[in-house]
Amino acid sequence: MNGVAGSVRATDLPKRSWIYSNVERWSRLAYHKYPNAPDALNKNIVIIPWEGYAFDWAALGFDTINVRWFSDHLYFAFNTGFITVPNAEAHHTGNLPLITGYPGEFGTGIATWNDTSQFAADEWIEHHMRVPRGVLANRTWANAPGTDSLDDFKQDLTEIGDPPGVVKPSREVDFRPVHYYNFDEISRHDPRVSSKHDPRMLFGHVMYDAIGGQHGLALEIVYDRKDVSSWASLADGVLGGSFKFEGTNQGVQLWQAELSAPWTLSVWVKRTGNYADATLLGSLKHSLRLQQGNSTNMGFSLHPGAEFAYCFRTCGDPSDYSQDTDYSFGYRLPLNEWVHITIVSDTDSTDLYANGVKQQGSIPGNLPLPLRGIGKHPGYWSADARAPFVGLHAELDEMVVWDEVLSEQDIVAQARFYRVPYAGDRVHDWGFGQVSGGVAVDVGLLKQPAVVRGASLTTVNAGDRGRYLAFDGVNDYLSTDADAVSYAGGWTAALWVRRTQSRDLSVLFGSDQVNKGFIALQQRFTSNEVGVTTYDGSSVVRSSFDYSVPLNTWVHLVFVGDVDGTKLYVNGVLQGSVDVVLDLPLDRIGAYNTPAAGFAAVGLDDISIFSRALVDSEIAFLYGVLTDSSDYTHHWSFDDGAGFIATNTATPTKPGILTGGASWT
Repeated sequence: MNGVAGSVRATDLPKRSWIYSNVERWSRLAYHKYPNAPDALNKNIVIIPWEGYAFDWAALGFDTINVRWFSDHLYFAFNTGFITVPNAEAHHTGNLPLITGYPGEFGTGIATWNDTSQFAADEWIEHHMRVPRGVLANRTWANAPGTDSLDDFKQDLTEIGDPPGVVKPSREVDFRPVHYYNFDEISRHDPRVSSKHDPRMLFGHVMYDAIGGQHGLALEIVYDRKDVSSWASLADGVLGGSFKFEGTNQGVQLWQAELSAPWTLSVWVKRTGNYADATLLGSLKHSLRLQQGNSTNMGFSLHPGAEFAYCFRTCGDPSDYSQDTDYSFGYRLPLNEWVHITIVSDTDSTDLYANGVKQQGSIPGNLPLPLRGIGKHPGYWSADARAPFVGLHAELDEMVVWDEVLSEQDIVAQARFYRVPYAGDRVHDWGFGQVSGGVAVDVGLLKQPAVVRGASLTTVNAGDRGRYLAFDGVNDYLSTDADAVSYAGGWTAALWVRRTQSRDLSVLFGSDQVNKGFIALQQRFTSNEVGVTTYDGSSVVRSSFDYSVPLNTWVHLVFVGDVDGTKLYVNGVLQGSVDVVLDLPLDRIGAYNTPAAGFAAVGLDDISIFSRALVDSEIAFLYGVLTDSSDYTHHWSFDDGAGFIATNTATPTKPGILTGGASWT
């Protein structure tokens, strides 16, 4: 330590080094075990004792910066058991001796401890620290109480602006999720290691955020790893692992700021029991609940009376919950059944969808999405509080958050995505049920939105979902940030295609780099045949599947690539194969190269990319999912041809009745 201090002091711009924490008891222990240690330490080093003992160090001739949290609450800590926030009101106007008069004491500070919640978002910390930090700076500078109110001081802070280095989160209309918790990976830590000073602070499982990096720390949850071989239906599981919550004191710390509207939350929920006020997501002022009060309806609660717990060791919850306002969505989660829940909030309302179906209980106005934690009680709780989590009896999987409102078509697509047994390999799924802001949502696992370059959303009832993208062959294509999928592990690309023109070259999947292979809808010099183009040094290799997509007809194409070559399936049936391998390029769909070329004149719908080579039976099933009437709860084909009854082949007890002069043709 002396060597470091000497090196720092010897620089061209002399500065002083300092020691923080782990020395708070050294001055006392020194008289017993290391009697010469304080005397040997360079007196130029500044000591910042954590838990007091500033007087001891000052008496030994050291300068100090005092952090005295224990009496004046100048301390910010948050973890699985408690939270304390500096009391800005008391610090601003009260009798707070920041400088005590100890010899050599020339400052003070706020100690910020993450403890067991090391994943807390910077925005969340800044939200709570901005005012106390400003009060501390003002009091330290003036060494006198503030003469105005705290509200006036906050206004001064607003006028001064953010300190250097603060970068506020920005929001873009890109339909890329901001958080994605798939519950598939458990913590790398021992899930039962307890904190030495509070046995309830368990290092539980880490809930990983695959997109936003804002991981959560799960307290006393049960990790439920499903057997992937049993994915026969949704009832047997959703996708990979899930987190199971079994009551009080079980939850996940997220420590994130609330997300203001617009937003969309998508999550799979299996309610496994009744639990009053079972909280899906909570924050200081808001709770999104699986059960509202003692009822079984999902709802949203506002807690205007929730306040900070300005304490550390011995205080309870000071909040007043008599002011709570409860809103119900009018939807009850069934017991022991997986349900896909989507909640959206925009400027007008907050609405709930169950399995893609909008429910009746719309909440007027927009509400923020609480992200402090799963199962969290409103308000802040100290270490002595008995219930840091409200808890819930439920299993959760595949939780995704967007900072935009998804369309109803995309909500349906998101719910439908998981119906396919091999959804765990579907890395991309662009459906074009709705294109918002020139962006097509990807409901696949990697959730990479596709930017529409010129192509138009056509609402003619012609694609699988009634809408598709129409490319006119002139500068129209999709661009994505998706990585190419390697043939070494295998890949599958499935899509609906409607060719509208004959062209010299029409590309389906291409790269934005020169001399990279691509998949063509119409390959050069092959009479409009579907094929694969690769580059072998300076030469171009064109391989054809001996199949041409008919004009103005919808066909389902599936390309499969692996180490043995590339195959083409048409409407679920193998059409042909070529002895060519290539990584599936995804930079551009409907064109290739930079500048773009090979523009396709085509209609496209339901583009699905898989990270493995699907087999014949899976490809046939994939084609059947989109066309088989057994998927539907109602199906009127209008093939009767006579009479006044239109048969419902899916639900025969619900036929259609021809009225008002409707006739067969």
